[in-house]
Parts: sequence; C-alpha cells; structure tokens
Amino acid sequence: MAGKLDSALAAQVHALKAAALLGDENAPPLSGTVKVLIHVTGELAAAEAAGFVTEISTGEIALGTAAVADLERIAALDDVERIESNGRGRSLGPGYADGDAAELSAWQEAAAAAVPDVDGSGVVLGIIDTGIDIHHAAFRKDGHTTITALVDFTLCQTVKATEHLTAPGMTLRWTPPKTPSVESPREVTITATFPTTSADVEQAWRRITPEIGPGDVRVTGGPFPANPLTIRFGGKYNTDVTDSRLLPDIVCAPSPDRPGSAQFTVSRSPLVFDRAAIDEAVRSQDLDFPFRDPHGHGTSMASITSGVVPQNTGCLDPKPHTLGGMAPGADLIVARTSYSDDTTIQATTWLFDYAAQHSRPVVVSMSFGTEMGPHDGTTLLERFLDGQLAGTKGRAIVAAAGNEGGFFPTGPLAKLPPLPRGIGSAGLHARTAVAAGGDASVDLTVGFGDHAQDTFEIWYAGASRLGFSLTTPQHVGGHTTAPPVPPSTDPVPTPDYLKLDDHLVTVFSALNIPPSGKHHIYVTIEPPADPGRIAKGTWKIRLHETAGAPTQADCWVFDGGDDPVARIAYEQQDQTRTLDSPACAHFVLSVGAYNPETLLLASFSSRGPTADGRAEPKPEVCAPGVGIWTAKSGRGRVSTYAAHSGTSCATPYVAGVAALMFAVNADLTYDDITRRIQESCDPPVPYSPPEQLDSGWGYGRVNPQRAVERARGATPADSGPVLLPPAAYPALSLPTRRLAAQLRRRAEASAAGRTLAELVSRHAEEVRRLVSTERRVTVAWHRMQGPSLLRWVLGDPHREVLVPRVLGGTLLTAGLGRLLDELSHAGSSGLRADIAAHRALALALPGVRLADLAHDETPGEVV
Repeated sequence: MAGKLDSALAAQVHALKAAALLGDENAPPLSGTVKVLIHVTGELAAAEAAGFVTEISTGEIALGTAAVADLERIAALDDVERIESNGRGRSLGPGYADGDAAELSAWQEAAAAAVPDVDGSGVVLGIIDTGIDIHHAAFRKDGHTTITALVDFTLCQTVKATEHLTAPGMTLRWTPPKTPSVESPREVTITATFPTTSADVEQAWRRITPEIGPGDVRVTGGPFPANPLTIRFGGKYNTDVTDSRLLPDIVCAPSPDRPGSAQFTVSRSPLVFDRAAIDEAVRSQDLDFPFRDPHGHGTSMASITSGVVPQNTGCLDPKPHTLGGMAPGADLIVARTSYSDDTTIQATTWLFDYAAQHSRPVVVSMSFGTEMGPHDGTTLLERFLDGQLAGTKGRAIVAAAGNEGGFFPTGPLAKLPPLPRGIGSAGLHARTAVAAGGDASVDLTVGFGDHAQDTFEIWYAGASRLGFSLTTPQHVGGHTTAPPVPPSTDPVPTPDYLKLDDHLVTVFSALNIPPSGKHHIYVTIEPPADPGRIAKGTWKIRLHETAGAPTQADCWVFDGGDDPVARIAYEQQDQTRTLDSPACAHFVLSVGAYNPETLLLASFSSRGPTADGRAEPKPEVCAPGVGIWTAKSGRGRVSTYAAHSGTSCATPYVAGVAALMFAVNADLTYDDITRRIQESCDPPVPYSPPEQLDSGWGYGRVNPQRAVERARGATPADSGPVLLPPAAYPALSLPTRRLAAQLRRRAEASAAGRTLAELVSRHAEEVRRLVSTERRVTVAWHRMQGPSLLRWVLGDPHREVLVPRVLGGTLLTAGLGRLLDELSHAGSSGLRADIAAHRALALALPGVRLADLAHDETPGEVV
C-alpha cells in the first residue's frame, strides 16, 4: 500500500501511533476522525467494512469520514488505490482596484441596448465561489432578481451517528472565526449524553460559551443519535463583516473518547434559496438575508457570466465599461463553498443534479485552485470532475489555470514594487535537473513577517531516488544543515522531525504515489516560539540522487493565505508547468488570461504543459483577464463596479461562452465545447502554435462569435451573424475613439475608405444627437438594427467583414436607406448635402470586405 495515504494523512497516522506508544494522555482526543477522499477500483463495501463512512459516492471516487486509526486498514485493501485529505483551494484573483472610467459614447450605449439573438436562455450556469450580493444592480432587472437559485455549503453542518456507535455520549468542538468583537476566539466544547435533543445541544452551547448568543447558532433535528442534528450559523457569523466561507468544521467524537472506527460524520449541508425567496429579499431590501458575499469574489465572477447591462436603477457610481455578463439569460445559480474539496464535490453534484431534474444543459465555473499536488490531473478531486463529465452530453466544467505564471522579485530584486496581492502568487515553482548520483539545489527566500508554517513539496518520477536536506540562512546559527532524509520505503512513510535553530522541520519522503507512480517529498517549517516567525533569508534545499538515474524535480511552495510565504529565488523561478488543480483535470476546460487592451498574455497567467506530458495544451484557451470591470459586492448597501484581474476573470467569461453554445445546441459534449472553442480562437499575439505547450496561450484568444456559430452549425452567410450579448465583444470596453481609430486605419488604405472615414468624422456628433432626440430617426435607427450593427462592427476591428449583408434576418440595405432618408429630413444642410452626394457608396457597404476597400475593387458580397 506504498503511497496510498497522502502526506497529511500519513502524518496523522504517525502522530496517533506515537501518542499510543508514549501513553500521551494530553494527545488531542478528537484527532481520530478525518474527512477524506478515496479512490476505490472495486466495491465500496469493503472499504466501508474497514471503517470508511460514505457521504457521497460518484463512480470510483467517494467522499466520507474515517477514523485515523482505521486508515492503514482501509489503505491495505487491494481495491483501494488512494486516500487523500480534504484539500482547500483559494480564489485566483487579486480583489479590486477602484478607479474612474471614461463615459461610454452614445454609440456604445446604443450598442449595449441591442437585444441579442442568443443570451444563454435554457442553460444552467453554476458559479462555485464565495457567494453573491443579491442586491447589486447587476443582478436585478425590471425590479426583480435575475438569480435562479442560491445554495450555501458554509452555514449548515449535519452530525450523524454511524452504525458503529457504541459511545453513551458525544463531544462537539468548534473554533469560531474572528469577528470584530472577538479577536481571539476560543474553542467551543460541549458534551451531551444520549439521547439528546436539539434544544439541549443549543442551550449547552450558549451556556458554556457566552460570546455565542441567540441567533448566532441554531440546532434542529434530533433526538440524537436516532436522528441527525443540523447546526446552522447566523447572527454575527452571517454579517457583512464575517466571511462564512471560513467557518471551520465542527468535530464530533465519542464521549468519553474511544479510538477506533468512526462513530460520527459531520458534513456540510446545503442551504437552498429559490428565486421567490431571493426576489422577496431584494424587494424588501432585506440586508439580513443570510446569503452574503463579504469577500466579493463570487459577486465579480457572477457578473462576468450573467450580470445584466446596468440600467438607471439608482446604483451609485456605476462604471459604464461594464456592459453585463456573457450569458445574462442563463439560469444563474451561485453555490457558496469554502473552496475545500468536499464542498466543491457537493456543489458540483448538486448543480448537475439540478440541471438533470430540469432537463437543461449546465456549465460550472470554478475560479479557484491550489498549487499543491502532482499537477498531472490525478488528484482525487480532478478525477471526480473528470468522472462527472465522461460519457455525458450537456455538461461542461471551466476552471482557472492559475496565477502562478509570473516572476516574483527576491534578493537584490526585492526592492522592486511587489505584484498586487492575489496575482502576486508568483515565484512558487522551480524545476531542476538532478543528474545520476549528482546533487541539485533550490533556494527559498523568506522575507520579514512570515509568522505561519511554510509548506513546500517536491515531485519527481522514474527510477531515481532523491535524498533531501535543508540548510538555514547564514545569520541563523551560521548555516545549520539537517542530516539527509532518504526516501521512505515504508507502507506509511514515517516523518523525519528535524530541529534547525529552533525551527521544527517535518519531512515526508514517499515513493510510487498512485496512480502515476511518482515520488513525493513533503516538507513543513514551523516558526520558533520566539520570535514567532520563520528566520528571513535564504533556506537551501539540497537534493541528492542515490539510485543512479537522472530525473527532473518540480518544487512547489504552498501559498496558503494572507501570511507572507517563502518564494523560490528569482533566478530559479520557472513559469512552465504552473497550472493549478483542478485545472489539470483531463476533461475540464482550463483558461488562461490575456490583456484585452494590448492583446498580450497576462504576466501572471499560469502556463503548461501538465506534469504528465500530455500532447494537448493546457490551458486550452485564453480570455480577457486584466483590468476587467466587474460588479463589486456592496454588502447589500451600494452597487458599484471595480477593476479586477486574474485567470479568475477569464474563467467565467469562457463559462458564459459555453452557456451560449449550449443554448444553440444542447447536445454538445464537454469535448465538443472544448474543441469548437479551440477551433474558433483568434491567434495569440505574438503568434505561438498550440504545440508550443509552455506558451500559456493554448489555441489562442476565445472568439465568442465564431464559437457560437460553430456550435450552431451555421455561418453568417446562411442567416446573418448571430448577435450575442455585449460582453461577447470585449473591444467594446475600450474607448470608442480607439476602436474608431483602428477601423479608420484599415479603411484609409483606399480612396473609398478615406471618404467614409471623413464622413464619419464630420457628422458623427450630429447623427448621435439626431438618433437620441428625433423620434423618426430613432425609429429608423432601431428598425435597421442599428445597435446590433454597431456592436458587430466595433466588436472586432480585425474582422474581415466590415458590414454584414443580412442582420436580424433581413437585408440591411433597405433599413439603411430609410435611415438616410430620415437623417436627410432632420439634419443640417451639410449633412443633407453629403447624404445626397455619397448615398450610393453608403448603400453599397452591406456585404463589403475591408480587403475590397483596401484595393479599390468593386465591393464583393459576403459568402
């Protein structure tokens, strides 16, 4: 069973054994039960008989609970391939950068007003994230919410007794998160004898813990153990200043504590709000509505997929660059999770089940990830997601590639301005060659103020065997070097505890991790009690090959939160193979980010290839992810917009494109979605072929228009171009004068183009005024699909077709002629004269190509 337990679980097994050998009466009594993911190739019943308690089972991957004392017995089963601890990811965006935006011109406002042909109607679009501000104007239309449902996996936890229950009572322990009134919350511990009622448990909790008052926690269900207990948090833990994603798990153990098989399970329970409940909360301005988003990330992501075009709704300071989401007509469902593996699995399962019950295709957007893992698509979460897509139609999962693609200044470069927090998660990866029988080193730079544990891991493959040692910085004890730690051949690797200048260093070195057979070194550094932080300076990792076989080693540092972490030394940082999990999954569509203004790849965007050497690129595609104006959570009080960057932003953009594709063809598979998006991409700038797997571009820049047309199976020549929501044309977020300048440069290559450019320049202001103020002109403008025409022309200044021949199913020439008539009737003498002189040229434009104008050839019809 070598390598079946991941390092975190192996550490707990070892700690339990050590406590038993030492007779340690102070060992934590609740360390015996853990949440795990398990991969079983045969029947799950054998694992359950050995002590695994199933919560969710999908194919070969199951989520559940096990006692630490049972883990070795479960892992010893032939059908059990791998057991992993319940990991946790983080959002892949830096938060907000407030700023002013230039007002949209009347042309862009008119373009935004067009009614799209396809808006995602009939498709479920699920956002797994931090929540949503239901009161934001981006999610209201005509006074009603545009949100179909909300499901929260953070506020409720359900305690159940297993069939192995022998204890006469239970102990519940929980550590509340920090609140403005409680800076250092203490652990809450209550005990109860059986049978017990929900009222008994709730009263005991409040009596023992004065800081938890009425409304902060509510217990329902029971009597226990015959019936489960559900514990729901509220009050101070459900306010706009507490991020309830961070509500920790309740731990339940037998009382008195009895080691052995799991006797209880504690699982996150979904709290569901339907459209009627959301609508009532919006109508009544209920600021105590429990579904919140104090973090703000989920609100931003939802606005990119499904936000409506801002209207005159009274919101304060709306940024006009934000023209709504990619698929505003889709059934928007936000699943609030803690980013942990178990809640991700629960949320994905819930969303897929909901879509199946309503017979609708579904797209799930995941703008989070983690650096930890083998980066080859073999984590149990990634295999679960692949299993949910294999052999299905009408399902897609889109995940952020990660923000680890950039370089982080260290050493002499550390004086450079740091990257913004969130996209500053660079400098976490190094790749080094280790010769047969040779040595290699990786330097870690620790800055001032690193008060939390630092964690890093090394992955390598093949017949090589790497010994590991660590050296402290020069000024700490004059370079203390740990003795080498060889790779362990034990079924459950025994950790090596090293004391380096008062820093406790724990090392696990395991071989043949299934299913890939890779080898793994897992290391943690604990800060000393005094001064309470990890020594700053350069910590040197030394790898020594002992089996006579060369290898490549990937070293990753884990960025676990807001505390500063160690970074790879600048000269050793490597951009390649920096995709996060779950973006490395085989069937999940992973997305990188580019800057829509410069069309260049974002410096932070993670790059491929995956560590298993796949022939296909990862990420598969890139989308706008720099300076994206998104809805900013106002915590129910204000509706504002702010700039946001990260592969987080690119992911919901592509998820929205997938929803539009399902809206025109619900029978597509995840592979159809990926392939057709790839085939319709615009090339990278500068160009790099897809086979250049470490470019970070994949197949290039997503082109929503072409992707939807490929999904529909028709071309603009058949029935005219499909009009999509404004967000499908990212160039519209740029200043109008910039778009006009791009078009003008191309048009002015011909005499006819120069004439048109001069006419537009001369009369643009007057025409805009007439469209806004003269009713007959306004009607003619809209009847000829003027807003749609502007969106089509301005949306892609590099498109071959300047003006479509057919729009909205009718010939454009007739409507254009009527508009010219009304402009001539209402306009100035100069406008009338130019319309009379150049009417034939204007009416010849529908169906013309820019290339035709460039060579002064007779305009050709679009085919």
